[in-house]
Amino acid sequence: PLANRGLVAPFAGGQAETMQPSIVIRPYDEQWPSEFNRLAALIRPVCPPGSALHHIGSTAVAGLAAKPIIDLQLSVDKLGVVDLKPLRALGFEHVPNM
Repeated sequence: PLANRGLVAPFAGGQAETMQPSIVIRPYDEQWPSEFNRLAALIRPVCPPGSALHHIGSTAVAGLAAKPIIDLQLSVDKLGVVDLKPLRALGFEHVPNM
């Protein structure tokens, strides 16, 4: 998986919210789908052909209270086709076995 430094992607204000030791569950936020779309617009141009980017996890479920972290999954046919350099340039890092 790829994770942004601090375990989450930068939000619209350019700040990254870092994961805290305690778990915080917040009421559903109508902005979570928009935040996924904003992140996807950054990531899709550097994704390999034929890949698919998905909004997964609790923030992807409308109406569900969740940890306020946007989870993304990049699905590819072969891991060897993924060039991590452009994703790292966007502030993401490879986190094996996450």
